[in-house]
Parts: sequence; C-alpha cells; structure tokens
Amino acid sequence: MYLRKHKSGTLHLLFSVLFATLFSMAAPKVLAQVDIKLRFEAGQGLTVEYHLPPNCPQLKFEKDGPSAAQIRANWKPVNDCFVLDGDYLKAREPRAASCQLATFSVPANTNKVSGYPAAFPMGDSLYAHTSNYQVDTRCGDISYEMIAPNLAFEGQQISTMARISPSTDISFPVLFSPKSLVVEQGVLSYIDPRLSPLNVERIREVSQKTIAYLKGAMPKARFMMPIIAAAKVKHPGDIGFDGDAGNVLRLSLFNWPDQVTPGTNTSITKFVAHEFSHRFQKRDEVDIYPISRVIHEGGGEYLRWYTSLQMGWMNQDEAANDLSDALNRCLLGTEDKAWQTLSARYVGTRQLEYRCGLAAYVFGLAARQNMASAMDNFAEFYAAIQSGERPDFYDALECGNKVDCHPQWLPQLFASRTSMAEVWHAFFTATKLAHLTSPTQSQCDVMMKKAFGILMQDDCGESSVFEASDGLIVDDLKACKRLRKDMKIVGVEGHKIFGNAKSLTAYLDACRVRGKVTLQLATGADVELECKTPYVPHKYFYAVDMKKVLQRLN
Repeated sequence: MYLRKHKSGTLHLLFSVLFATLFSMAAPKVLAQVDIKLRFEAGQGLTVEYHLPPNCPQLKFEKDGPSAAQIRANWKPVNDCFVLDGDYLKAREPRAASCQLATFSVPANTNKVSGYPAAFPMGDSLYAHTSNYQVDTRCGDISYEMIAPNLAFEGQQISTMARISPSTDISFPVLFSPKSLVVEQGVLSYIDPRLSPLNVERIREVSQKTIAYLKGAMPKARFMMPIIAAAKVKHPGDIGFDGDAGNVLRLSLFNWPDQVTPGTNTSITKFVAHEFSHRFQKRDEVDIYPISRVIHEGGGEYLRWYTSLQMGWMNQDEAANDLSDALNRCLLGTEDKAWQTLSARYVGTRQLEYRCGLAAYVFGLAARQNMASAMDNFAEFYAAIQSGERPDFYDALECGNKVDCHPQWLPQLFASRTSMAEVWHAFFTATKLAHLTSPTQSQCDVMMKKAFGILMQDDCGESSVFEASDGLIVDDLKACKRLRKDMKIVGVEGHKIFGNAKSLTAYLDACRVRGKVTLQLATGADVELECKTPYVPHKYFYAVDMKKVLQRLN
C-alpha cells in the first residue's frame, strides 16, 4: 500500500531535521505560515493541530478522494473553529478572529482504508504517515512539529520533539513511541515484546538474507536500510499481516499466535521478503507508468518468490504451487475482462496487482527474447529507472538489450482490449509453461467467496467482509436487508463454506432450483438470501511446469 512522493528528498529532509532540531534549542519558536503539530497520545492515537494564518479560510488535503475522506471520517474535532468537508479543511463561518487553530483527535485505527495509515497501533507505539495530514501550500509553506517521548524517522530517532520544514512534495512515515528504540546489528528497530522470540528470529533471518541476496543480484540498486517496526496487532478476522516498506518499514502481524507452525513460518517469510524486496525498487519513479501498481507490487512479489527459491525457503514444488495459485487467482479476479476495463478500486480490493503482477513478471521474463538472465533484465530495468531514464516496461522485461525486438505478451495482457483469460490461454498454448488442471480447494474457496460477495452486493448494495479460516464476518454496512454487522457465515446449504468440495455446487443448485440460498451462522441460526444476480464459476485453471519455467528464467 503506497502513496506517491514519500521517498524523494531524503537528504534534504535529514538536513532539515538536524538543522531545525539544533536551531530550536538556540532560538525562539517561529511558526511557518501553516504549522502542523502531531502529538502522541499514549494508548489513544494522535492529536493533530493545524495553525493557519488569519487570511486562510481553507486548505485542501493532498490525499484526496472517497477513501481519504473515509480515513478522516473518524477524526474528532477538539475545538469549534474548523470542519472537515470532503477533501478540504474549512473555517466555520463566520470565522472568529481568534480561530487560527484547527484541532482534531485521530484515534489509533487498524482500518487504514487505503494507502498509508494515519495512526496505526504498533504495540505501545504508533505508526503514522504524514501523507494523511499533508495539505496544499496555498496559504504558505508547511512545517511539522512532532511530539512524543521518542520519535523515529528517516534513519534516526529523536527524544521529546522534532520540528522540521520538509519540501512541499514530501511525505514520510514516523514511529511515535513511549520509549527509545533498540539498535540490533546496526539497525534501528522497534520489536513488540508480545511477539514470540521464534517469530522475531524468523523476521531477522528473512530480512537479513533477502537484503544480502538482492544486493548481489541487483548491484546497481540504491538500498537504504529502513527503521524496522514489527508488532502483534489485534484485528477483526483471522491471522494475517499488513505492511509498508517506507523508511519506517512496518510489519503488522494480525492476531499472530505465539506457537510457530509451518504455516505461520511460511507466511512470515513471504511477508518479510516481499517488504524488504521493495527496498530495492523505486516506487515513486514508476508512478508515471499506466500499470504502476502492477510494476511495483508485482516486482516485489517476483523478488520475494525468486529470492525464496534461491534461499531454500521454498522448494520447486512449493514455488510452482505458489505461482500457480497467483496465476489462477489473477484469472478468478479478472474473470473474462481485459485489464484496461478494471478500475483501480476493483484491482486493489482483489489484490490483482500482486497476483497478476507475479504471474506477469515470471512468465514475461520466461518468454524474454534476449540472452541475458531473467534477473539481469529485471535489475537493468530498475537501474535505468534509478538513473533517471524511463524505459518501456514491456520492452525491458521481454527484450532487455536485444535490438530490433518487440515485446509480444505483456502488452497484450495489460494494454489491449483482449481479456486476460484469452491472452493467458494463447500464451500457454504457445509456450507450454503451464497446462490446464482442475481447481484446488483453495481456488474453490475463492469462488465461494465471490459467490457470497454477489449475494451481499444484492442484499446490502455493496460487499465488505473480514475473512476467517472457517467463514466470513460481515462488515458494518448500513443498507443491508437481511445481513447484519458481525454475522459470521460458516456454512452454505448445510455444508461448510470453506474447505468443502460440495459447498459451491450446493450454492449453485439452490440458486437454480429455489432462487434462494440458506446460509449457516456461527451462532447456529440460518439466514436466507435471494439469488438475484447469478454467479458463473470460472472454468479454466492452470498448473505451472516448474522445470520449464526455471530453465527459461535461468
């Protein structure tokens, strides 16, 4: 989850911090035209203050749109001078002469909606990204004052208070903490003491080995070690994770068990390797590309997948299953549509930039036409990006340094009006890198979730759930007719909703015969929903030929 303009200007920001911190000790405080103060409230969240000049009636938030407004919806006004109105901070009318300060309480919240979070709880600390507070400069330059017992950002920590005046296009992550961070093997770290020692050790091992391998594989990449913040976080639903790979690298492990199992070990490995792989990419610089999210997240997935193979964290069968699952979930998500017809929201809610992105990188590089290795093509694309060039992404992966070469497959996947399903079918017919197979139970579960999503859309006007291993938990939606907040759906027509080969068939039969489907709740009660919109299950699934794929990549 990323937002533009969060990494550029690092040297400027570091200099500003150091200079301003020293200067504030020797000179009286002078407010900039717009001064933003973020104060850590232990166990609660943040208080944000906007100091505005008298002639400034409103400011526009840089992070705009419906999702951004939803993030700010839980901010509570502390004074009565200003209001939040969509993408704007506006003075109440008539504005009193004394009203130059807008103050809001920002509660700690794990529901970050989209992009970087505003106040994400991390143990007894708090992760915040200033993109959520950044406003335009119509009333003057912006400065930040951040107050907490300990602050960590841009590779350093400061006690009590930091005052900075960043460039107007910069936003950045900050860790607010009640105590000093530790330095482990030269890395500034916050490790939640509630994480078990074995989980912490796995995080350290995967991060260190990922960095070491990619430094060798991508020697031209500019790598900057981030501050690491890892925490065990309570969250609705099942075990899971969420992170950001900025200069404070956030690793949030949802409802994480203390016991280490093969499943949790695999999840931590994938998660940590992916986030640290991002440190070898340049996120901002690919924003100009129409499929920037695919390039960035798919690239992180490719590095995670390939590094895991090289480090022995996955064997070839496991890597094949991982890739096959990403490909098939990509097909399930895109259905019979062309990529260009999918909205950014549709792609994001189904994580298609990760799944389709991994498949596109692996198979696009496997089908490359030059003689260099796949990793060379990948590394040279990012080396060109970091040197200020803007190479064609499709050409870089499929052609590399080969002259008179034209990419064949990636443009069809992402830049044509042909459905992805058709392009993938043609690709595998031509290359034999995968063959048709039956869906796995996991993929049947995905189809079952999609089928329930259609039921929920018809009942509520939209679909939003939390996933658990044994069912789906209904989100808080106001327009539902039969469904209610926190209902946990565990069965369909008397069959377990997940992990059961009969549930999807039973759902389809009930809709066809009765026009209704009966769902079982965790409480033992039933709820019956009408099948207004038919669900058509996906027909074609693929299994990767890993031997051929690795031969082509290497």
